[in-house]
Amino acid sequence: MHNSEDLIYICNSRGTAWVELTSDGKIDVFAEDSINIRTKQDFNFLCDRDFNLEVMQNFNIKVHGEMHTHVIK
Repeated sequence: MHNSEDLIYICNSRGTAWVELTSDGKIDVFAEDSINIRTKQDFNFLCDRDFNLEVMQNFNIKVHGEMHTHVIK
């Protein structure tokens, strides 16, 4: 753990996974392998600006119910 540069940096011993929290409110996460998140309830994203997604191989979505898309403009 490193906090001498006005940030918090948590890293494993090989540098293959880390999290960095900066003093200006930025969060960076890195994993050499997968990142998995699960919740038994809702999972929400809200961005006050752009939402960018880049996929280097396949993009897969599986929906077990209805799928709705609402575009304002």
